[in-house]
Amino acid sequence: MGKEGGIAILSSLSDKIRILNLDNNKIGNEGLLTLVEWIESVGSRCQLEDLSLENNNIGDTLMA
Repeated sequence: MGKEGGIAILSSLSDKIRILNLDNNKIGNEGLLTLVEWIESVGSRCQLEDLSLENNNIGDTLMA
């Protein structure tokens, strides 16, 4: 999916989404940051309860 795909998906999501499974999509650190930005933009309206990000090439150096 990558960053561009992540942006496309996130822009179409509702703040009412409760479960989001993005396993095996290779979103990487940039895609993860895009996801975090979306969650922050939704703010207190965010109803996300379950997020799965297995096998997405997300590294430990994200915040370094």
